[in-house]
Amino acid sequence: MCGAQLRLGAAAFCRGAALRGGGGHLNRQFKQHVGIPLADYTVKIRMGRAEQLLPDERLKLTDLAPLVGYASSSHFASAFKKYSGKSPKEYRERLQRSR
Repeated sequence: MCGAQLRLGAAAFCRGAALRGGGGHLNRQFKQHVGIPLADYTVKIRMGRAEQLLPDERLKLTDLAPLVGYASSSHFASAFKKYSGKSPKEYRERLQRSR
C-alpha cells in the first residue's frame, strides 16, 4: 500500500483494533500490520503534509502547525526539526534557493 491507500487502510485497521482491545493492543497490532509504531506513523504523515505545505509562501510558518495536527507552533517546529534536521524556516529557505 502507498499514499492515501495506506492512510485509509491504517485508519480502518485502527478502528478495528480499538474495538478489540486497549491502546497497548492497538499499538502492537498496528506495528505488526504497518511495520512502524503508531506514533511514528502519525509523525510521518504530519511531516509529509508539512513538506507539501511549506513551499506555499502565502502560509505563515506559524499557521502550519494546526494544519498538520499540532496545537503549538513551537511544538511543530521542534518536531519538524527532529524529523527533517532543519527548522521549518530553514527548510522553506532551502526550497526557495533551489528554485
